[in-house]
Amino acid sequence: MDLYDAIDRLIPEEKSYIILKFFVDLSFKEISEVLSISESTVKTRYYRILKKLKVYLIEGEV
Repeated sequence: MDLYDAIDRLIPEEKSYIILKFFVDLSFKEISEVLSISESTVKTRYYRILKKLKVYLIEGEV
């Protein structure tokens, strides 16, 4: 499984964090402004989503 397949497995809300961070290259502060939530919430959700992507990618290698 490649990264794009793993991203496709995410729910739309989760995809938005990845897209804003990696493809639009926004900072956590900028993402928090776009989504109207605190910066700490953005970081927490972002790192949780990264863990989920890692699991998807590892599962795909088997």
